[in-house]
Amino acid sequence: MSEQKNALDTLPLETFEKQNDSLKNQVEELLNDITMFEQTTETFEEENNLLKNQVEGLTKDIISFVKSTETFQIIIGSQKGMLDKTGIGFNVSKEQKLYENFFIPKPDKNILVP
Repeated sequence: MSEQKNALDTLPLETFEKQNDSLKNQVEELLNDITMFEQTTETFEEENNLLKNQVEGLTKDIISFVKSTETFQIIIGSQKGMLDKTGIGFNVSKEQKLYENFFIPKPDKNILVP
């Protein structure tokens, strides 16, 4: 133990001061890094909240679009066919072709369905 104490006494005070200064600089750099990470975390949280709000708004828009599309399809489906003349003095014949699916597009044969 006395040998270690003698070894410490023989080291100049300047080396301890240099080590102390370098450690202080490292601590300051680490504190700066911590504050920088906190700032970037806050920025990411704000951006995340903004994106969540945009997703909620777009979801509401899509829901209203789907509802209006369904309503439009119901309205179109409840209308008479183009050549349906019943109600204006014509008799309905069984040979008359009704265009129930006139506004529904035919599926593309080139598209592969799984």
